[in-house]
This record gives sequence, C-alpha cells and structure tokens, in this order.
Amino acid sequence: MMEPKLAERRYKMLKVFLLVALISFAVFIASIILDKEIFGDLPEKEVTVFAYTAWFSIVLFVIAMVGALVIFIKGPRKTR
Repeated sequence: MMEPKLAERRYKMLKVFLLVALISFAVFIASIILDKEIFGDLPEKEVTVFAYTAWFSIVLFVIAMVGALVIFIKGPRKTR
C-alpha cells in the first residue's frame, strides 16, 4: 500500500512536469511564428534568437514529457 504523502508528492511532480511541457510547447509555437513573421526575409544561414528559443523549448518539452511519462507509468509503488 502506498503512503498518502508519497502519492501526493508524486501527483504534484506530475502536475509540474505537465505544466512545464505545456508552457514550453506554447513558447515553441510562439517562437516559430515570431521567427517567420519578423525575420522571415533573412537568408537561411542567419539564426535568430527566436530560433534558439524554439530549439531550447522543444528540448525542454521532450524532457518534461519523458519525466511525466515515467511518473505516470510507474504509478503507485508499494512501500513493502
């Protein structure tokens, strides 16, 4: 049987991971749109701050989703 405090802490961690994933995905979408709208006429070799932000946010999204999936798949653990 799992202790209530441990289950509550794991649930909070799951919520934090999912919130980080949601925010980073929104930042990714916004960065791509801003990059194409503001700096769309630059040559392809020019990399803007928005492009770096998009890459960083998608990596953060993947890390957060992996963390959330690990917590979700593990589920309740027995303490005995």
